[in-house]
Order: sequence, then structure tokens, then C-alpha cells
Amino acid sequence: MKKFKWHISLAIGLLLSSILVYWLQIEIFARPGETFFYLFQDMAFLPVSVLLVSLVINELMVLREKRTIRQKMNMVVGTFFIQLGNRLLKELSQFDGQNTDVCRLFDRQHEWSDAFIKKAGRTIKNHISAIDIRRGDPNRLRELLTNEKNFIIQLLGNPNLLEHQDVTDLLWAISHLSEELALRDDLANLEEEDAKHLGNDLARAYTLLICQWLSYMRHLRDHYPYIFSLARRTNPFDRNASVPIR
Repeated sequence: MKKFKWHISLAIGLLLSSILVYWLQIEIFARPGETFFYLFQDMAFLPVSVLLVSLVINELMVLREKRTIRQKMNMVVGTFFIQLGNRLLKELSQFDGQNTDVCRLFDRQHEWSDAFIKKAGRTIKNHISAIDIRRGDPNRLRELLTNEKNFIIQLLGNPNLLEHQDVTDLLWAISHLSEELALRDDLANLEEEDAKHLGNDLARAYTLLICQWLSYMRHLRDHYPYIFSLARRTNPFDRNASVPIR
């Protein structure tokens, strides 16, 4: 309310200043005809001025702001993969019965062109992972997610990610999976329905994580080729990954 009153006071002050200047012009130069002529001329240009400010300049400012937010968001996503994402991909892939197909898809020999990334994204979204919670080590996965719980919560509270729905969905899926695993005492002897439920949670997080990883790799390829080189050599799907360049 105070801010609204401040705006009203400013508007009234500016209008009164304008009226005062026009009155002084008429009093000093005694040429009211010319004064009103230029007044109407300025008023005629006012819609064009509003158009330029509201549509053109404002749009440029919005685009610049979005670009800045996107850069900050990509920095946060990069931190996520360095801290947790790459390790989590390796862990979740152990529960996938079709892991060999996924590894073959992301073989290091690929050139990571736009066409390949789009095709890989479509393949993963249509890929029904044969996820089985009993295939890997759920206790090790639970330990990883428990140790990084505070990190995930911090990311969920990061304002730079609020407008990026894909990243937010991924973090919520991981957070939910972590909670599901933490609330079970014995992960080694699960009932069939419970194992199926956890498998669905794993598949959801796994699919979202791979799709986000693809987007992250494209960003590195386009903007940070030296980091992209390292990311390729530490590809979590490459069983023969090696940091030294061969």
C-alpha cells in the first residue's frame, strides 16, 4: 500500500511539473498557439513511444534477463552433476536390465551432434527400462542419497531453478526416491508389490536424469568445450572411460 501511494505521489508531482513548465512557457514567450501545437505533437508521438518502450525495449530486457537466468541455471546443473548426478547415473544404471543398450547408445565414439542428442533423447523417453530394485545394491544407493540429502534440498530451494520445470521434476523424483528408500528397514527382502513400486520410482528418476544429462552435455559442447572433453572422458555409461587422453 505504501508503495502504491508512492507511485501516486510521483505521478501527481510529474504532472504538476509538466503543467508548470507549459504555463511558464506561455507566460514568458506569449505564444500559446505554438505551445499547444507542440503539446499535441508530443501527445501524437506518445503511443509510438509507449510501443517502443513496452514491446521492443522491454522485450530485449526480458530476453537478457532470461539469458542470465539460464546461465545461472546451467551453472547449478553443472554443480549437480559434479557433486551427485554422474555418480547417481552409475548407481541407477545397475538396476537397469537393458543397461547394455543404454551404454551402447552413449558410446564415446559418437560425435554428440544435435541430431544424435535429439535422437538419444527420444530413445530414452521411449525406453522402458527393465528396472528391478533387486538387480543392484539398494543399500548403497540409499547411502548415497542420504549423504547428499542436504545438497538436494539446497538445490530445490535455489530460485534459479524455479522456471526450469525439467530440473525441478528431476530433483523431486530423486528426493522422493531417497525418502522411499530411507523409510524401509530391509531393502534386501522386499515384497513383490513393494519392489515393483520402488522400481517405478527408480525408473522415473533414471529417465529424467539421463534426459537432463543430455541437455547438460549439449550445453558444455556449445559453451565449454574443454569441460565437455572431460565429461566425454568420464562418461558414466562408458565402461572403458578413462580420463587420460588416448
